[in-house]
Amino acid sequence: MTYLLGIDLGGTKIEVAIINADTKGIIDRHREPTEAHLGYDHIVSKISKVYHLMKSKYHLTLEHIGIGTTGTIDPSNGLMKNCNTTALNGRPLKADLESALGLEVRISNDANCFAIAETKMGAIPTYQPDANVVFGVIMGTGVGGGLVVNGQVINGRH
Repeated sequence: MTYLLGIDLGGTKIEVAIINADTKGIIDRHREPTEAHLGYDHIVSKISKVYHLMKSKYHLTLEHIGIGTTGTIDPSNGLMKNCNTTALNGRPLKADLESALGLEVRISNDANCFAIAETKMGAIPTYQPDANVVFGVIMGTGVGGGLVVNGQVINGRH
């Protein structure tokens, strides 16, 4: 069985899920508070903790993991920007996590992750399989939107 590991990094919680790559079914999940008020290094440490918890529990060998988070990576410098978890802003989250975890980390905006997940694995294939445009809205600690056109995420300027 091939596993995928994804992390949802939010303003109030960090949730990790193990997914069966073949069936797309969730095998297990674990949630912890983000505790963003304790700072950036604490957040990186908590992500490392939940990753290692699942890795050891399932004896995983992974080439990469995916993380959906508020804000986005500025392509000009690799630093996070526009995060409502403000401790992440101006920090090299991708590089720091790759160093801490020892594997490739793929980071994308959480609303984009939500929109593409619904497009590929959620309600869209069942209820609107011919949909060319999907727009998803997240309302949590912050508010965000993700747009998918013809199966591809459309990234905004920010």
